[in-house]
Amino acid sequence: MPAAMVAGCVKTVESFPGLHLALQLKDELHAFNCPLADFAYPLWGIDPQLSIPLNPNVFNQTVKILIYFENLVDSVTKLPSSLAGRCRTMCGDQANVYLTDQGKVLQITNSQTSKFKSIDHLRRQLNLKPEEIAVFGDDWNDLEMLTGFPNGVVMGNADRELRRQIRYQTQSNDEDGIAYALHTLLGLI
Repeated sequence: MPAAMVAGCVKTVESFPGLHLALQLKDELHAFNCPLADFAYPLWGIDPQLSIPLNPNVFNQTVKILIYFENLVDSVTKLPSSLAGRCRTMCGDQANVYLTDQGKVLQITNSQTSKFKSIDHLRRQLNLKPEEIAVFGDDWNDLEMLTGFPNGVVMGNADRELRRQIRYQTQSNDEDGIAYALHTLLGLI
């Protein structure tokens, strides 16, 4: 991601008291404006040793930005309504900006990357047809992927508006929705 854009996101976050920011960097490194609580590192799936100080030197290594309150994994506070718009305006066409987790997380990724593009790249390498792929998602950052393949399945715990846009809907994550969809909806197992 462009370093100037990352710097702009960091500055935007600084204008909202209590807002947290995580930069996912190359080589599985992470930088935080507020250190994670000890219990949160394993929930994030990262080694605390791979957490480095947030400073301008890491801006040009950023591959993803997360903005949230609390510890992300247990956040209960919705983000300010103006934040997503400010970030979208600042990022322009250089990034994808997704408001996820019922409005509690803002995810910013490079505009050249997406779940759909990654899966489609693998599909082409494996010489598979789009209808031979089943994809599952539960949030707005999954929309392109879910609509890009004929067997896109939205999880039952997804946002209601997202569920309305997808042909196949399954049970929630906690109700074995993927197994249910593979067996009952798609007839694959």
